[in-house]
Amino acid sequence: MKNTSCFRFVMLGMVLTGVWFPDKIKNKYYKILYVVYAVLYQGVCFFGIVLIEILRLLEVLGDIEKTAQVSLLLLTHLAQFAKIVTIWGRQSRIKHLLHTLESPAFNREESEKKFILDKTTKLASLVCNTYSSLVFVTAAMFGAFPMFQADFYVPLAYPTFSTSSPMYYTVYGYQLFSIIVNAFGNTGMDNLIGGLTGLASAQLDLLSHELTRVGDGSEDPAGSLGYSIECNKRAVHCLKYHQKIIRFVEEIESIFGVAVFCQFASSCIIACMTAFRMTITNEPTQIINLVFYLLTILIELLVYCYFGDVLINKSQQVAEAVYASSWQQTSLKTQRSLMLLMLRAQRPLSITAGKQFNLSLETFVVILKSSYSYFAVLNNNGAE
Repeated sequence: MKNTSCFRFVMLGMVLTGVWFPDKIKNKYYKILYVVYAVLYQGVCFFGIVLIEILRLLEVLGDIEKTAQVSLLLLTHLAQFAKIVTIWGRQSRIKHLLHTLESPAFNREESEKKFILDKTTKLASLVCNTYSSLVFVTAAMFGAFPMFQADFYVPLAYPTFSTSSPMYYTVYGYQLFSIIVNAFGNTGMDNLIGGLTGLASAQLDLLSHELTRVGDGSEDPAGSLGYSIECNKRAVHCLKYHQKIIRFVEEIESIFGVAVFCQFASSCIIACMTAFRMTITNEPTQIINLVFYLLTILIELLVYCYFGDVLINKSQQVAEAVYASSWQQTSLKTQRSLMLLMLRAQRPLSITAGKQFNLSLETFVVILKSSYSYFAVLNNNGAE
């Protein structure tokens, strides 16, 4: 199993929405066709929807319930826009990260080590597919919700058409298609960032595994020259391997840090406004829709925070792995290499959102508390 096999479904979503340029396209005419397709899709199905949302928001300003309703999708798409710009502008760097994961430095053929990598790849695939399925259901419900209403209104009721007009159903179909496919593409970008973080943690797991065996498995007896050379070779390899992982994680943060911050800021507001809408609506189908929407937003944040938390924990285990190795039997030169690695490993690796906060489960809890606080203030103002 390839390390990047968990991104197959992810890449499909981004290719369909014109965000990711597929490497398989070699013919220059096909490349031009895809660029034209990407521009048309984003212009019509993404920016067209965003424009409708902005116009609708300007129309309903002053009505807190309708403003909250329109703002949910608008904020979601604004955060998505930050990720689209990031992937468009830094696609070569992202592809370099993916190629690094398949390089000999980050790949292993031994069954025991391959198992460690495959386990994380399968977990990332499970998380990506589960999250994507939930997003698809939520987007479909949001778009199809008007069908269950007596007045059968358009999800984003701007511009206004008569329900007897063919244009009404054309606009409805356009909005339904755009909402679902944009959600599919947005999910792909979330899973790409979360998956890269998860696979980085798998490399740390593999490093810890190799560190515990620095002083083991040599054909030469302990204390011999051959043993010392072999142990030092392994220690230097682990030291260089650790540096490569550090650079890999730093590159993930450098590429996606600002986009992730935009996502967290918007998701915090969205969670607050979704909860507020649930308290002021009496429509059962709408409440169900809002519950799914809130659940989707929280799981979206959890994907980032869970993999970020795993990365922190795995990086902390590296120093423990050094101490658990048979370092006492190694030469002074080898011990110095291991000491350098241990000192660096005492500072945990982490992904930050715009250099503001770490992606971790602790951050996830803080966001939940903040969202609830904002919801309480908004609910009190609404009651007044």
